Amino acid sequence: MRIAAWIAALAPATIVGSDMAGATAAGTTASAAGVGPDGLASDVAVRVHAFDAETGAAIDGRWAPDGSRWTLVNLDDVEEGVSPPRWGLPTTEAATVPLGAGRSARSRLVFDLPPRWVTWDQPGFDGVLAAGVREVVVHVPLRHALTLEVTVLGPDGRAADGATIAALWVGGRRHPLGAFAVGVDGVARIDRIPFLPGEPVVGEVDWQREPGAITVESVENGPFADAPLKTRVPDDRTAPWAVTVRLRGPTAYVTDHNETDQDVAEAPRPEPPSGARGTVRVRVLDRDGGPIAGADVQVGSVAGRSGADGLLTLEDVPAGTQRVVARADGHFPTGGEVVVTGGRTAGVEVREARGATLDVLVVDADGRGRTAARCDVVTAGSIAPFDVADGVQRLDAFTDARGRRTFARVAPGTVTLTAKWGSHRAVVTRDVRDGERASVRIELP
Repeated sequence: MRIAAWIAALAPATIVGSDMAGATAAGTTASAAGVGPDGLASDVAVRVHAFDAETGAAIDGRWAPDGSRWTLVNLDDVEEGVSPPRWGLPTTEAATVPLGAGRSARSRLVFDLPPRWVTWDQPGFDGVLAAGVREVVVHVPLRHALTLEVTVLGPDGRAADGATIAALWVGGRRHPLGAFAVGVDGVARIDRIPFLPGEPVVGEVDWQREPGAITVESVENGPFADAPLKTRVPDDRTAPWAVTVRLRGPTAYVTDHNETDQDVAEAPRPEPPSGARGTVRVRVLDRDGGPIAGADVQVGSVAGRSGADGLLTLEDVPAGTQRVVARADGHFPTGGEVVVTGGRTAGVEVREARGATLDVLVVDADGRGRTAARCDVVTAGSIAPFDVADGVQRLDAFTDARGRRTFARVAPGTVTLTAKWGSHRAVVTRDVRDGERASVRIELP
């Protein structure tokens, strides 16, 4: 089962979080029980830990307003215009939700944040729920929310009445609350800006009070180089923060809503060549040597699904050396080769890798550990780690107060690690072997 936060890129199942926060220091827990559509038992707890992204300290749930809670929203098989089912996860007690191995439960995890906190470091907790997991853990970094006071003046130095801060980027990421109106006094107050000391803040302004406005189109990846609003997040979050923008003339900020179809048609599967054919008997095993039921197996151009004993037999497989690939929810993909002889049966066993362990340290340019840096780990083939230890799987990718993060069960091969903090980003590659424990240091510029 696939899980992610906010805008998940993985399928078929996701936990998505928009403005997430809030739990006691011990965390908020929700348990899930039941049987999935494929018959797999489901009994998984969900635990959420909120922490201060500046210090790494756990955030006590006592700040939460009365009645505040996480909300898990099921987004699977929901028709357009129909409200999806919801399950409340109170901050002080457990709740039951349909989230478990073998289920397709694409969901959104939402929390009503108090004004002084904001989440910013998502877009996602991307991962795959491993088979046999009994609990998943998500660590959510919260940042102190700042308010920026922007005064917008026209060419004559008077308040640009009717202007709008049309879009704002903080540390290269667009502010989720959209446009901010400028009052008759020329002032706009932009709330919920994350405390990211020194990070650039850039904004586009829309002001069409006079005819002849300049029309520009939005850029998904960021603002234009000549954006009129430019400042930086202050180092002192308690000090007043204000900036004045003086426009050279009327301007317009137009968002391009034109949509293009990015779907790529699936290439037709080639017909197997004529000639001698044989039979292949495949056994699919997990990392501990047990059978994997329901694995999708392909041998050359012939495909099938393993039974409860992990076995399947494929007939009419073209003779010759054929590639064997097996995939199953909750397991690393695995594969091998088999030599097929016409009119005979060949046997092959494929076994899931045990995985490597990665100890990651993310530091700033001065060598200091970077708290709440996001570190994404992907193996060739876009295989994310399971990050499971003793039946508990962690879904987020954030470092602790020392800038450290350990990833368990990383698929062997060439691993790409991408560390981010605000607008700072660094990418490191490392080859890891199955079963080894490796250390990686990433320095953010």
